[in-house]
Amino acid sequence: MSTLSYGSYLAQRLLSPERGVLLTAIFGRLYSSTATTVTLARRMRDDPEARGEFQACVILATALMYLRLLILFAVFNLPLARGLLASLLMLFVGGLILAALWYWYAAPATAQQREAPPLNPLELRAALLFAAMFVVTSVASSWIKEGFGHTGLYWLASIVGLTDIDPFVLSLAQGSVAGLPLNTAMVAVLIAASSNNLLKACYAMAFAGWRVSLPIVGALGLLAALGFGAAAWVGGS
Repeated sequence: MSTLSYGSYLAQRLLSPERGVLLTAIFGRLYSSTATTVTLARRMRDDPEARGEFQACVILATALMYLRLLILFAVFNLPLARGLLASLLMLFVGGLILAALWYWYAAPATAQQREAPPLNPLELRAALLFAAMFVVTSVASSWIKEGFGHTGLYWLASIVGLTDIDPFVLSLAQGSVAGLPLNTAMVAVLIAASSNNLLKACYAMAFAGWRVSLPIVGALGLLAALGFGAAAWVGGS
């Protein structure tokens, strides 16, 4: 996480503030949209003039999460990718539209050259918080696994959404739960992604303040609601 933070700092220094923020959102998702959200939320607080760009790029990072999940499933579990194709593409396109609309509305007013170095480019405090949350969630996940069954798996999906969902969804894609129906795996993936969106909205409020993060909270909350709706539709089909 500190590497991502310092990388975005260098991108803004070497390229330009505007392009650096966009690259942070795009390439940051190669690591974690949650970490990208925390990093950009801190930038948002320290650089008020660029808030519109930061807000749009946080939404963009989440949109790219859905595309990355689809690519992962296409590599590791093609039937799962086919089953989730419509849902993940719908969420990806929805996220792109929200990011583009907010960028069009808020970013042009701040599209000027500026110096915006963070006070702490390595963001160690944010990295430690993220690590602590990961440990706590891992312990809780181990405890919930004892329940097993579909309900237990769905609760587990909700909890792993509080950190990085990649290990969980990859384990489902690789068949770590023997005899798991395809529909159940699809529902669990959508629940985990939606839960992760809610956590990212909370992180945005914690690091940027609730007023500044309202557009992010609204967009991620809408994507989470759509994801839970898709999970209910898949589960009932």
